Amino acid sequence: IGGQPVMAIVSGYPGAGKSTLINRIKGPLNQKNGCFVEGKFSKECRPDFVLSSALDSFFGRFLHSSMQDSRVVSMRWRIHDAIGSSADNRFLISMPNLKKFMFGNIETNTRESSDGVVIKSSERCKFLFVKVISAISCRSHPLVLFLDDLQWAD
Repeated sequence: IGGQPVMAIVSGYPGAGKSTLINRIKGPLNQKNGCFVEGKFSKECRPDFVLSSALDSFFGRFLHSSMQDSRVVSMRWRIHDAIGSSADNRFLISMPNLKKFMFGNIETNTRESSDGVVIKSSERCKFLFVKVISAISCRSHPLVLFLDDLQWAD
């Protein structure tokens, strides 16, 4: 709103239509060339896993589309500036689609699999999550980060 970051919390009883309401944002957001990133918390998942999964799914959609416009190139540069240029970045282990989005299908020295990787909730990882999320959006491409069932995040 007015170019400023805004946070909104939608609460209500189960089945009241909160998720349906949020999903109605997608149409107007697409008209503004915006991005929609969504994750869902549960009792079993750690918050860092939910965030990395949501971001990885978001970047997976770019990999499976033919979008190579200036928006994608610009986003790639902003993320590069935010997290660096190393494809061996340990932060990227949990987000293989982000790694492919940034570096293509290059081979790296990292021998770890992304399956079941748990990112340690260090200050560095929190910082990188914030940097990536900030790099996705810009004034001309707003971002909605939808985190469902937030009550399970603690």
